[in-house]
Amino acid sequence: MSSDDAKSGGLDHLFVSYAWEDGALAEWLTLKLTAEGYRVWCDRFKILGGEKWPDDVDAAIRNETFRMLHLVSKHSLRKPNPKKERELALQLERTRGVEILIPLNVDGTKPSDLPWRIVDVAYIPFQNWATGLAQLLKKLRSVNAPRPVEDTGREIAGSAFLVRSPITEGGEELVSNVFPFTSVPKALRHFRLLPELAREHAWPLQKTWAFRNLGGRGALAFTAPPAPLPKGLSAEETARTAWQEGETVEGVLAEHLVSELLAKSLELHCRMRGLLMDPGGRGFYFPFGLLPNNKLFFEGWGGMRSTVLVCGYRTFGGRKYRYHMGPWFRVRRDMGSGFVAQLRLRVHLADHHGTPLEKRAAVARRKKIGSAWWNGQWLSRQLAVMSFLTGEQAEVRVGQDPESQVVLGAWPMHRSVARGIDETLLETIGAPLGLLAPVADELGEEEE
Repeated sequence: MSSDDAKSGGLDHLFVSYAWEDGALAEWLTLKLTAEGYRVWCDRFKILGGEKWPDDVDAAIRNETFRMLHLVSKHSLRKPNPKKERELALQLERTRGVEILIPLNVDGTKPSDLPWRIVDVAYIPFQNWATGLAQLLKKLRSVNAPRPVEDTGREIAGSAFLVRSPITEGGEELVSNVFPFTSVPKALRHFRLLPELAREHAWPLQKTWAFRNLGGRGALAFTAPPAPLPKGLSAEETARTAWQEGETVEGVLAEHLVSELLAKSLELHCRMRGLLMDPGGRGFYFPFGLLPNNKLFFEGWGGMRSTVLVCGYRTFGGRKYRYHMGPWFRVRRDMGSGFVAQLRLRVHLADHHGTPLEKRAAVARRKKIGSAWWNGQWLSRQLAVMSFLTGEQAEVRVGQDPESQVVLGAWPMHRSVARGIDETLLETIGAPLGLLAPVADELGEEEE
């Protein structure tokens, strides 16, 4: 079939086939080719220049695609959709006796790693986007590729960015990851420790008591230490200070002392609920077996009961590893008149034996897990964590004595604003700037 036959038969589209990990290049390439006058299909754009993404992709490739631009990478070689599209293009080549597939080597994949059916196909190196685009345009000109939007392509490509404002006047609810302390003890209690607190006593005591070690025999806390104390250690309360009445206590800024004790109180509560301390010292995580089937039930923002896996196994590079979700609290007093706790969710990672992964390996896996979480997923998980920490109560309560009890609200700070975002508008232009991405419903979704 000649190029003229192709054009007369309606084969006037370029079809971009790729794995979502290469989405940034797919977006860029679509806009560049559109600006050059080519009509491009890419599922990152719901509508571009009036071209809707086809309902039947197979039919679109068979009946309307002039060439398929296949982004070859380690990702696209093993993903089912790019593989299916590639195989269809090769099948059409055999049937029509004309080239359909134009491979673009995105990440320097070696010929020895390519499927045998495309080893001999001449591909365009695309590690350098600008150089790759120049070669691709030359290739498209050599095969006389149709340019149906030659006169309007630049305007169409620009419209992907110059769309009407997604800001609406309808308003919406903004939800934070900040939780207010509804009760903070008014007094700091001074204790004298006998004998002087030794290192071997300090760590066991920190696991059961939220206190500030003043060095020597002094300590500050909201509550008395729980019995029994480490063998040979005694604690005597010597005074109480209303921390709001002075700027400093024992030479330390009062607000700093209160922030520290609130943070340690939350750490103590996490331990009491069965969470384990992350070896890096920043936050806690859910161990295997703490919850039935490692599954946490909670009430979502809309009031519906939901569930999320808090730990499990995944694979990366063909190797299994463990993941554990967990909280990390940062106490602040720069977001209003009182103390608040900012909840940061972390993912603790270990090999299949439970040994923590080294930093570089952990970062790559953590990015892969978090890449599928958007605002809704983060909100659901923080509500799940807070639901677990409250137990059967409506708030997180640390301590038994009402006078010295620390209480943290279980519902995040939120407010209504006059303007919102029209998400349906964002859906019509898809994700030219990476706004949309696949979403994992659970942390434990198995992924290669």
